[in-house]
Amino acid sequence: MTDPARTCAACPSPLPAGTHPMVKYCSEPCRYAASRQSVAKHQKKDADKRRSDPCSKAGAEKLKAQIERYWADRGKAVSIKIVEGPFLVTQRSVSWWLRSDMVDGRPRPTTKE
Repeated sequence: MTDPARTCAACPSPLPAGTHPMVKYCSEPCRYAASRQSVAKHQKKDADKRRSDPCSKAGAEKLKAQIERYWADRGKAVSIKIVEGPFLVTQRSVSWWLRSDMVDGRPRPTTKE
């Protein structure tokens, strides 16, 4: 029984005959190139996550809008303010906090008259 010709995952070269079924690359340079591409892809994902950091001012504004929209969809009005936090040496930056009139993460109950 013969195996169909397999090719390298990084280039069009065929894999040597008799290679282990889990082998994907024809040579070390191809394996390293694929590894560098994978690392670059993951670094881009991580950079996207850092841009949406809720501790940054832009992230805090986005989170504020998201919370207000959530409660507005449910017919509740909440008041949220963005407050600049202190400089934290561990983060090496200033963080931005949200302050709201909610109690335990829920809008204050309305008074019935």
